[in-house]
Amino acid sequence: MATVLGIAGVVAYIARLILSPLLDPIRGELRITDSEVSLLQGAAFAIVYAFAALPLGRLADRHRRLTILTISAVVWSLGVVGCGLAPSFGTLFVCRLVVGIGEAALVPAGVSLLADTFPTDRRGVAVGILMTGCALGVPAAYAVGGELLQIAQGGAFSQTPALGELTAWRQVLVIIGIAGMIVPLLFLSLREPLRKEVTADETSFRATVERFWADRKLLMPLYLGMALLSIGDFSLYSWLPSVLFRKFDYTPHIAGIWLGGIIAVASVVGLSMGGVLADWAARRGGLAARLKVSVVASAVAVAGALLVSGPEAVFALVGLGVWVFAGALAFTSAYVGIQTVIPAEHRAVGLGLVAFCNILLGLGLGPTLVALATDFIFRDPQSVGFAITAVASPAAVCACLLFVYAGVTSRRPRLVVEAGPFEPPGEILGSEKAAN
Repeated sequence: MATVLGIAGVVAYIARLILSPLLDPIRGELRITDSEVSLLQGAAFAIVYAFAALPLGRLADRHRRLTILTISAVVWSLGVVGCGLAPSFGTLFVCRLVVGIGEAALVPAGVSLLADTFPTDRRGVAVGILMTGCALGVPAAYAVGGELLQIAQGGAFSQTPALGELTAWRQVLVIIGIAGMIVPLLFLSLREPLRKEVTADETSFRATVERFWADRKLLMPLYLGMALLSIGDFSLYSWLPSVLFRKFDYTPHIAGIWLGGIIAVASVVGLSMGGVLADWAARRGGLAARLKVSVVASAVAVAGALLVSGPEAVFALVGLGVWVFAGALAFTSAYVGIQTVIPAEHRAVGLGLVAFCNILLGLGLGPTLVALATDFIFRDPQSVGFAITAVASPAAVCACLLFVYAGVTSRRPRLVVEAGPFEPPGEILGSEKAAN
């Protein structure tokens, strides 16, 4: 289950980011502007993804999750194929919306499956496998897309029926979309894990709202803390290349090699270690101990944000690695903490809310705040590194404080009903023993 979801994460992120290495030929053939390109990369995907995650999460709480994931994988794969066949910017925009809708179900439904498949003290590793797959999909999109584009431009597919009639970038998208159909086949090979029977009243919208409101003092700090870390993520991912270009005269090729390699290694190691450390801590002190991992990791992320504005390129690159590694640790621990708090009948909605907050706040505020700080505070394009630090470091400090507050709140006796097949039906979070 965990391995298949990890593979799905890789394929989904390739589909999400595959336009990036193909932008120049797309721009040239469709005659679109940089503003339209930014819409294809950002708004066309992010907005529909964020708003689709919640209803799809609710759907996963009420219906068979593997069926939802299978359909979703087919939808995003067909969306990528549609991008390759799009005759205009408008059609390409719509196809990107389709990709976003398809991918919105993966994380909430996938983590819900893992929560019912693994016991509490092993969920961190399982979720880490899924998140590691997503992280690997980022550099894979650039590597696979660039290599396939070069092969297509060399005429390797020119004799292939139907495919050979398309231009190179279109061939790449169609191939990626068709290859993505392996994911729904993998989902069909799995068996839906058992979860407790719930009545319609328990999964009603009112019941969901009441449950989240009852746990607001614990859940809100976790949601906001992860969203703040996402603001830092998007700040670095969007503007650190400009730091290397403007301040240190890196070429796009060299910058891409360094940034892609650092992000791939740091995120994979951070996500993997985050799951292991979170489970280790939970076995010794429950949710409060699990959240200590997020607290410490967020504090380390502050150091990474400060290094980004250093006087040499090595400081910026090391700072990126520290931030990505520490952010992955913090995110994994908090993420598993949320799915521990939320009962099974509301879990997918709760995890869909994570995507909603992270995309809207992270993608919506991170890059924009850096641009505003560069233009109106530092008033110098060469100071973009200081602008990143000015945005990311306070975000990490606030996230750290929120995780501290959540850890303190979790120590108060609370009854949380669990439905996993390997655990008792309920546990009192923060205490040493479980109780019905």
